[in-house]
Amino acid sequence: MNKTSQLSLRSTDDVGDKLALATKFIASFISDFALILAVVFISTVIMLKLTTSLTSTELKADREVSAVADEVLSSIRIVLSYNVQQREKKRFVKKYFYLESDPIGNIKFSNVTFSYPSRSDIEILKTISFNVKQDETIALVGSSGSDKSRCIQLL
Repeated sequence: MNKTSQLSLRSTDDVGDKLALATKFIASFISDFALILAVVFISTVIMLKLTTSLTSTELKADREVSAVADEVLSSIRIVLSYNVQQREKKRFVKKYFYLESDPIGNIKFSNVTFSYPSRSDIEILKTISFNVKQDETIALVGSSGSDKSRCIQLL
C-alpha cells in the first residue's frame, strides 16, 4: 500500500470511528435527557400530591385547635368562675397534644400598664405587678368595670 492510499484509509477509518462515537454520544444525551425529564416530572407530581395532602391535614388540625382555644379564651371568665380549667385543659390536650407532664412555670406581671389605642392618654391598668406560682390560685378583686378581666386577656 502506498502512502496516499494509507492516508486515505486511515482518515476514513478515523472519521468513521469518530462520527460513530459522536452519534452514540448525541443519542445517549437525548435519551438520558428524556429520562431525566420524565423522572423530574414524575417526582414533582408525587411531591406535589404528598405536600398538598399533608398541608390540608395540617390546616384542618390547626383550625380545630384554634377553634377550641378561641372558645375557651373568649369565655375565660366562665371557665374561671366555674373552676373548670382542668376539664378544659384535659379536653384540649387529650385531643390535640401528648404531654408527659404538666407545663412548669410561673406567671409574672411586672409594672404592666395598659391603655386602649383609641384613648392612649387614659391608662386603664397602671403599673400592675404580681406573681403567680405554678398550681397557685389567685383572685383579682375590684369593683365592676375596674378591668380585672383585662389582666386575664393580656395573658
